[in-house]
Amino acid sequence: MAAAFEAQLRTSQEVALGAVRAAELDGVEPALPEDPGAAELRVSQLIADLVEPAKSEALDKLGEGRQSLEIAAGWVLAKLTSLGPADGDRPFPVSQE
Repeated sequence: MAAAFEAQLRTSQEVALGAVRAAELDGVEPALPEDPGAAELRVSQLIADLVEPAKSEALDKLGEGRQSLEIAAGWVLAKLTSLGPADGDRPFPVSQE
């Protein structure tokens, strides 16, 4: 399987190089270099799009008990703390229980 992947990767790279060369011959301006952070941000967005519905389904299966509330609170807290500080202060109080 790894060999097939490597072969497909090489073929895709060769096709991409051919497309770039053809565009250059046609006088098309070269593409701007990609922002390295843009890909990481997009991947995070796509993962969130896949994970959030699964979390919702899991909470629905757990019901409305204390365990599901604690799990949901943990997810929200993790999401909010990942946003980082705003103007040097936390955007919300964080308790360290």
